[in-house]
Amino acid sequence: MDSKTVKLNCFSLFLGNLNSNKDFDESKSAITKFFSKEGLEIQDVRLGGSKKFGYVDFASEEELQKALGLNGKKLMGLPVKLDKARSKENSLENKKERDSRTLFVKNLPYSITQEELQEVFDQATDIRIPMGSNGSSRGIAYLEFKSEAIAEKTMEEAQGSDVQGRSIIVDFTGEKSRQAAGSTSKVLVVNNLSFSATEEALQSVFEKAVSIRIPQNNGRPKGYVRCFINAIRDVFMQWWQPKSLNLTGFVSFLFFF
Repeated sequence: MDSKTVKLNCFSLFLGNLNSNKDFDESKSAITKFFSKEGLEIQDVRLGGSKKFGYVDFASEEELQKALGLNGKKLMGLPVKLDKARSKENSLENKKERDSRTLFVKNLPYSITQEELQEVFDQATDIRIPMGSNGSSRGIAYLEFKSEAIAEKTMEEAQGSDVQGRSIIVDFTGEKSRQAAGSTSKVLVVNNLSFSATEEALQSVFEKAVSIRIPQNNGRPKGYVRCFINAIRDVFMQWWQPKSLNLTGFVSFLFFF
């Protein structure tokens, strides 16, 4: 029987949250022992390039179902995530659905931790902070939420927020990303606003803004504003006089697409 036929007759299991600090041989050996001590014989182990996930093939649906019962148990020191492996078509659909409720955040402090981000984004169900080749943070993170609506509301409220002295930039991943969509509109974030500043007053200053929003927390302004504009030059062609808005402190500008 050729390898293609064997694959068709296999029942594949997806493994997530694997310990990427182990080398490939260590991981494969640990995975094999993990299932064998439960009386499960695996036919093949395949690891992704990052070593954070992999696939295990079983000979029957019965064994696959039994293996699923081990979900959450410790494997190489981490609680393993187990699920039925999906076809390429289903995987693409799942990715689109996951992307629709996943936010990409950049300009984060390099020292920020998952716990600190969880305090800022308390509704996030999963937080991933990619690390560089030297093991240090790259100042970005991916935040997954329970629903698309929650992700949209979070992006609206968090855009330009101050996180440990940095104004963060928030966007969706995948097809909903503004950058991927090539949107021509820009967002100008103005920090250190007086809490007495109103959207109407700001509109008179930024006359060319398509819309202006002052994020609030429990009905109180957060001290910054987002101005949606069509072109950067629309801002600099106007003369802005902060005193007319009773603004105090340093005002910073942040553009992104």
